[in-house]
Amino acid sequence: MKLPGSNSKKTKYLLYLLLVSVFITILAFFPSNSQQLANADTEKKIEVILDGEALIFSDQEPTIIKDRVMIPARVLAETWGIGIDWDSKKRRIDLNYLENHLRFDINNDEVLINGNKVDMNTAMIIREGRILIPLRLVSEAFGAEVSWDSENRRVIIDTKRGFKIIDIEKAQGVYQTGDIIKSKITLKNITDEKQSLWVGYSLQDPLGKYYDIPAQALDLESGEQDTVAISWQITENSDLVSGEYNSFLAVWDQKPVFSKKSQAKKLADFASSGDIVIFREIDHFEDLDNKSWVVSSHSIGKGDFLPANVQLENNRLKIILPGECLSSGEIRSQELMKYGRYEIRLKAPDVPSTITGFFLYKAPDYYREIDIELYRGEENEIYFVLYAGGEKTNEVVKKLEFDPARDFHTYTIDFFPGEVSFYVDREKMASFTKGLPRQSMYLMVNAWYPDWLEEAASPGAGSLEIDWIAY
Repeated sequence: MKLPGSNSKKTKYLLYLLLVSVFITILAFFPSNSQQLANADTEKKIEVILDGEALIFSDQEPTIIKDRVMIPARVLAETWGIGIDWDSKKRRIDLNYLENHLRFDINNDEVLINGNKVDMNTAMIIREGRILIPLRLVSEAFGAEVSWDSENRRVIIDTKRGFKIIDIEKAQGVYQTGDIIKSKITLKNITDEKQSLWVGYSLQDPLGKYYDIPAQALDLESGEQDTVAISWQITENSDLVSGEYNSFLAVWDQKPVFSKKSQAKKLADFASSGDIVIFREIDHFEDLDNKSWVVSSHSIGKGDFLPANVQLENNRLKIILPGECLSSGEIRSQELMKYGRYEIRLKAPDVPSTITGFFLYKAPDYYREIDIELYRGEENEIYFVLYAGGEKTNEVVKKLEFDPARDFHTYTIDFFPGEVSFYVDREKMASFTKGLPRQSMYLMVNAWYPDWLEEAASPGAGSLEIDWIAY
């Protein structure tokens, strides 16, 4: 029986449309199995196999951009043995391997390969603090064979050099005269024939001078692996420059001879910048060596430098500010010093109206001086100052995020021909490239009451404590 005014066919059709609409709405909230599989495949990490070994990515994983696998440059360089140089000012990276040279500029789709421009469709980028470069382009430019396993999202690279780098331990850390710098590398012959390889090691000081350690031969039968350990003792040398050293651990096809006639080819090069710091001396003040230091005795500012205020206590040097008068203390190096790194770990005196200074200086005033000055006031100010040619040439004032009188902190001066830089706890605070002094100076440290600081009603007693000085 029909209801008045109803149409059964029309009703069924409308009901059908309603059900379809509800079904489509439900599907929109639940992706299909194929979509889920596609998403899972996309999220799967990309694996990179270099000469049979998987590369390890500690933070930034490889990624695909415009159908190109992009990889952190330093991971590839350090595992393969590619020379790498990053210019932070120009935002440019240079890669060198054998006779080939690649240059990438940030956000530029063109790369220079041995001086020729090549369009790579995607630019070098920086992600999470890591520089990413196109893996296939770099690998093939350096003569390797590259294949892509799409099912397993895996890049396979064969460098075709006949050996595999099993392990490498590059020297790093802080050293001084008499210490031994050690590095080692383990190689495996992956050919069917005997191989003769050579391993060399070099250091480059901050002024560009090289120290070459004699290369060692490594003969490997097919399938054999062995380790070459290289050590170099830092001998006392008047030309030794304190500061950050570049290191180069290289594998050669024959004994390297550093001349234009050499036929040796470099097969791998593990270059590091700044991983090694060498000082001519690190004084922990077990005693106050009068061959190294002079204790000052003269008037300055509102008081005097008195030798009695310079004392040793628990392997630390103390400069006493007694409080009942405005006397204090100072030491300076016996010898004049020039280019290099100068570093001190100290706790400033908690005495108002004082300055703690760590600096390079030679009379007359204003002609040659490089200063770090800590002002003891309401705000924890630190001054970085240069004097040259009779005038103050540079000055930067910063506010420290800590109280320098509460704990020990490290303060550093890098003095080199084209740049003077200052660091606090290894963080760069200021850098100057003009108005630099160029003469040798004495290294000095003091605490005192200058005329131009407002005198506290009651300065009180305190002391500047020095854990060590490196130079």
